[in-house]
Amino acid sequence: MGVFRAVVIAVLLAWTLGPILVMVVASVETQAQLTGVPFKWLPDPVTFRNYATLLLGQYGSSNSSSVTQLYFEGLRNSLIIASGTTLLSCTVGVLGGYAFSRFRFRGKEPLFLSTMTMQMFPFIAMLVPLFLLVRQLGLRDTWWSLILVDAAFISPYAVWIMRNYFAAIPRDLDDAAAIDGAGRLRTLVSVILPVSAPGVAAVAIYAFLAAWNDFLAGFILTSTPNAQPLTVLMAQFSSHNMADIGLQITGGLLAAVPPVILALVFQRFLVRGLTAGAVKE
Repeated sequence: MGVFRAVVIAVLLAWTLGPILVMVVASVETQAQLTGVPFKWLPDPVTFRNYATLLLGQYGSSNSSSVTQLYFEGLRNSLIIASGTTLLSCTVGVLGGYAFSRFRFRGKEPLFLSTMTMQMFPFIAMLVPLFLLVRQLGLRDTWWSLILVDAAFISPYAVWIMRNYFAAIPRDLDDAAAIDGAGRLRTLVSVILPVSAPGVAAVAIYAFLAAWNDFLAGFILTSTPNAQPLTVLMAQFSSHNMADIGLQITGGLLAAVPPVILALVFQRFLVRGLTAGAVKE
């Protein structure tokens, strides 16, 4: 049994870390090594030209400075879009989750189920109507278009997570706050939210990662580097640099660093938040 478990773990690690290892090796290889067959796991020579070109615009290429500018513009746009989506999704998730877990009103369950219907439709099936709506509102090629669209698909999940988390918090806390004269909003902000920090962190991490990794919405709703996220701008490296695979791989590897660090730092909050309400004590 121990050998079988070790084999399963090894296979899972290879499946998970294998692509990352390939990206790391490919990022320090030359273009000739990358296009050669078979793939060389020990590059000779090792070069950091891709990193210098992407981050510093070095080596005198006519396109180096434009690639560096595109990369940092995409990084800026992705940070703004992901942060805005996270803030909006957390706000909707907290307020909606608290309402569905604490209040009693007619049509509560049907309304809750209706908020989850957005998760039933494929994202790509909604892009054309969303494109027409965004264009009608004059928000095309702006950060707001991606923030609102991403939040629209993430918020139902955020409401569901926060509803489960709030349901696991004893109502005695609400009653004690009410006796002290606190209203609903004051109770939520001062009493419930500090206790539910892991749930909020789980929603925030999920929203940030989903918005950061989004490609389809950015590709359809934006058309210039002023608003295009990093995922879209990296795809343009092929047209600006004659399909420079090394730059694309290096850009993808660097783009994965912020969400990986975020997930590792808040891992325990993510696990606690996603499992909240799953087991009744």
